[in-house]
Amino acid sequence: MPKQNSHQSLDLVWEEAAVGGADSFRLRSAALLIHAQQILLVHNLVHDFYYTVGGAVRHGESSLEAVAREVREETGLTLRHSRLVFLYEVFYQDQLSESDLRCHEINLFYLHELTQEERTRVDAKIHETKSGSERGLDLPSGETLEWLDFAALSDKVVFPSFLPDRLLRPLPEQFEHVVEGAN
Repeated sequence: MPKQNSHQSLDLVWEEAAVGGADSFRLRSAALLIHAQQILLVHNLVHDFYYTVGGAVRHGESSLEAVAREVREETGLTLRHSRLVFLYEVFYQDQLSESDLRCHEINLFYLHELTQEERTRVDAKIHETKSGSERGLDLPSGETLEWLDFAALSDKVVFPSFLPDRLLRPLPEQFEHVVEGAN
């Protein structure tokens, strides 16, 4: 395993493993940003799929610190009251890279129900980004944020795949462990 310093993300280890053709492991922290029966998701316009706001947990960073950082970077919001609702463990073959990498990813999903004021601020950031403002969102090229109704998620390609059906039921009071793709 490559040597890390406190500023490197586990994404770096994952990418280096991919170059060597080895299996990969990734720890990701993400937010379920919810308001009025809608969830804020990142839309990958190139491959036409949706996923939750979040990213890799950096070495020396807690998962809660990571999700707060990612939400701040990607939406401009400061998370205050988030609680862990899902521990999602997934095993898959990376279809988007040329390496055919076997992946094991653990995602920690934190719930944050936005106030109307927070929703308004996020919507303003989305508008600034679409209008080309330099003060827009920190998202990769070809990606944008979109609000989707819970009921409309089943018509989209959403990662994690359990999320569209699961959001139609009350969320757990204690975190729920979901595993997909295990042998």
